[in-house]
Amino acid sequence: MNELQYLVGGLLSFSVSMYILLKRPRTWALKSLFLFGLIISLWEASVFLFNTAPDEIAATNFFIINIVTSHLSFPFLLFTSLNIDEKRNIKQLLIFIPVIIQQAIMAQGYFVNYAIFQTESGWSYRVINYQPLFVLVSIIFIGYLMSIFIVLFRLTRKTSLSFL
Repeated sequence: MNELQYLVGGLLSFSVSMYILLKRPRTWALKSLFLFGLIISLWEASVFLFNTAPDEIAATNFFIINIVTSHLSFPFLLFTSLNIDEKRNIKQLLIFIPVIIQQAIMAQGYFVNYAIFQTESGWSYRVINYQPLFVLVSIIFIGYLMSIFIVLFRLTRKTSLSFL
């Protein structure tokens, strides 16, 4: 059962977040890592529940949670990475503006671009429409991904550890 990997991963992510919370995080990096872990936990639980849903309505609801949390995870990972690199800076909160736009678009019928269907190994989905707003949400998603790679590359260049 491959879908169990998501349940185990979600429990591990949740455990790490709870550990961070118990240590009373003082830095923005730890606070944002805590939030990132919670979002990833929810994403992994929704993937598990999507794959094992008993009917199409439940599968669709879990798919929506899956997509929303996956689009929230990148901004929080970027925010965490930036906070590792730099001292507390209120301007870093500006990185959440694109995700607010993205979530607003997703609330306006974004999910009609997908079809949910059952396969032998559980529920699956495919893109059936490429409306302009769908493309815009995808560009924002890719922009976050590229930004994460740039920040992580910059972090590895700054470190004194030779294996990085």
